[in-house]
Amino acid sequence: GMPGAVATAGICSAVLPLPEVAPWIMKLATRR
Repeated sequence: GMPGAVATAGICSAVLPLPEVAPWIMKLATRR
């Protein structure tokens, strides 16, 4: 769900640069 995506985004943002995190989040959002 959305809270999970936000939590995952927070974790990944510490590892990946934002330009890489954004498309990755969009992939998860579209996969569902």
